[in-house]
Amino acid sequence: VPQTGSVPSNDLELQSIIDLTASLRAFHDLDDSLRNRLERLKLEKARAIEYLHKHFIVTESSQPVVELELQMISMLKEFFSNPSPESILSLQAIIEAADVLSLLGTMGYAGSNKEVLETLVCNTTNMLALMDRVKYSVETDHRAEFISHDTLGNFLFLLVKGSLVNHRALETALLCSVKANQDAQVVSSVMLNRLASGRAGIDSTHGLVIMVRLQRLLMREQP
Repeated sequence: VPQTGSVPSNDLELQSIIDLTASLRAFHDLDDSLRNRLERLKLEKARAIEYLHKHFIVTESSQPVVELELQMISMLKEFFSNPSPESILSLQAIIEAADVLSLLGTMGYAGSNKEVLETLVCNTTNMLALMDRVKYSVETDHRAEFISHDTLGNFLFLLVKGSLVNHRALETALLCSVKANQDAQVVSSVMLNRLASGRAGIDSTHGLVIMVRLQRLLMREQP
């Protein structure tokens, strides 16, 4: 059960988040394979999540968390500027960071860069670039560059769950993407199923009450 005490008195108490941010910054610089770096990043994410479950943070300004936000945004900008097959592992690293930021959001942390993140992700061109990475993974046998519908759908779920983006803005981007891309239909379905099973946006009587337009469009697109 998370502790609802005071804000940590210094950055050392947020060392797991500081370490995670440092690994993200050095993701392309370390003298090791990207795959090994990603595995280390997952371990650091697990430590950060374990810490957060023990120390509930309610603050509008925490510099280590702001730095994590900014680094994730920087990597997203780089990805969208050149969404090549080689950037898949960077995208997976971004998703690891989103997991931590989403948890912070559910704990009441109000991020200071929501509008920037929303502008990047809730953009039809960028959303289609994400979907193209799934298509590449499905149509090739390049395991190092693999990303699944489930992985990307879970990423979008994390953004909504943690209030990292506005669900209406995300829905608008997905509506356009679903009409143009079959992979977007699958990814959107994964995200909606996660939202429903996680009871985020759920009304016990009427079902999932957010992204109704997207739900209706997906129902029409079903064969």
